Amino acid sequence: AAALARAGKGIQLNRLRWFNRDHAGDTVLNIEGDLPGFVGDYRAAHAGIAAYAQALGGRLPGYRVAVSAWPLNPASDVELEGSIGGGRGGAPFQIQVTVQP
Repeated sequence: AAALARAGKGIQLNRLRWFNRDHAGDTVLNIEGDLPGFVGDYRAAHAGIAAYAQALGGRLPGYRVAVSAWPLNPASDVELEGSIGGGRGGAPFQIQVTVQP
């Protein structure tokens, strides 16, 4: 948890959850966080979250760190979620940490 906090300046961690993904025994750490200072700049939010995931991956050798949910996901294969109204409030995201095969 200390490594998570040191790696993310300006990031608020809301929930850490461990679970087994399947019968193969893959254990996953799901990190839910937010950018409380978010002012509607999605490019900056994505850059900050990507940098956080990269820094976290550098502190956890042997693990795969990947962003699993962005504040605004532009991918065409997912349904748009959240609000893009006033641009104020948080920018929630999720990161998954798994053991590298």
